[in-house]
Amino acid sequence: MYNLLIVEDNSDYLRNFINIISDEIPNIKIDHVTCNVKETFKVLDKQSIDIILLDSTSPNYSGVDILAYIDKHGLYKYRNSVVAISSKLNTLNVLTYHSYLFSYHFKDVDYDSIIESLKLCVDEKNNALILEDVRKKIHDELEYLNYNYSYKGTTYLEETILELYKVKYDFDSNLSQSIYPILAHRHKKSISTIYGNIKQSTRSMIADCETSKIMDYFHYNKFTKPRIKEIIFTVLNKL
Repeated sequence: MYNLLIVEDNSDYLRNFINIISDEIPNIKIDHVTCNVKETFKVLDKQSIDIILLDSTSPNYSGVDILAYIDKHGLYKYRNSVVAISSKLNTLNVLTYHSYLFSYHFKDVDYDSIIESLKLCVDEKNNALILEDVRKKIHDELEYLNYNYSYKGTTYLEETILELYKVKYDFDSNLSQSIYPILAHRHKKSISTIYGNIKQSTRSMIADCETSKIMDYFHYNKFTKPRIKEIIFTVLNKL
C-alpha cells in the first residue's frame, strides 16, 4: 500500500480524485489532502508519503514552491513520485524539477490519463521494491563468497548481475557490449576500467575465500578457478 498526498484546493477536482482513486487504485491510500503550502510542507517533512498528486497552478499556493522545497531539503524519496497537473506547461519548472516528476498533465485532460499515470507510478514502485530485494540477495551472495566491498569492482559486479537480472540476458551475452557500457556511463568510467575493477575484486575474493567454499559453490575442483562470467551467472541462477 502506497500513501498518497493530494495537493488541491478545488473542491470539485478533489472530490472526483478521491472517488476515482478509491474505486480504481486499491494499492493507494489517500493519506493526506492539503490546500496550502504550509500544511503541505508539514506533511512532506514526516516523509510518510510515497506519491504526490499536485495541482501546480493554484491561485492559493505555488506548486513550484512545493517542488523547490522538496529539492532544497533533500527529500529524495519523492524523486519520480510527483504526478503534476497544470493549466499551462512551464518548461523551465519541468526541466528544473524533472527528477521529481513522474508525469505532467494539463488541467483540461480527462481524469483517465491522470489515474493511469498514478497506476503506472505504483507499478514502478512495486518493481523497484522487487529489484531492491534482488539486489540485497546478490549482495548477500557476494558477501558469502568473501567479496570485499572496499573494492569498487565488487559494487560494479553487483550492479552487473542486477542489470542482467533486469534484462534477462543468457550466458551467451557479451557483457562488454551489453552491460559494462551501462555501468561505464553510470559511473563515468571506461568499459575497460569497469572490467578491470571487477577482475581485481574477483582475484581478491579467490585469494580470501576458502577453497572448499568455492569448490562447492561453483562445482569446481581445487585446481580450477571460476571465471568472472561463470561467477556472474552462477549467482544469477541462485536468485
